[in-house]
Amino acid sequence: MAEIDKSISIDGRDIRLRIGLLAPQAGGSVLIQSGDTAVLVAATRAPGREGIEFFTVDR
Repeated sequence: MAEIDKSISIDGRDIRLRIGLLAPQAGGSVLIQSGDTAVLVAATRAPGREGIEFFTVDR
């Protein structure tokens, strides 16, 4: 995947988005930076396994 580096400004704050820089094993990833703060988001997917529930909501 080719790297994409974009910067945007929201309410006077500069936000930098770097796609494809880190986590090449993931299906997709983005590094989001604003000032001294950085967040890496990576996503993968696979077929579900029978009988295993990772997200449940009990009432």
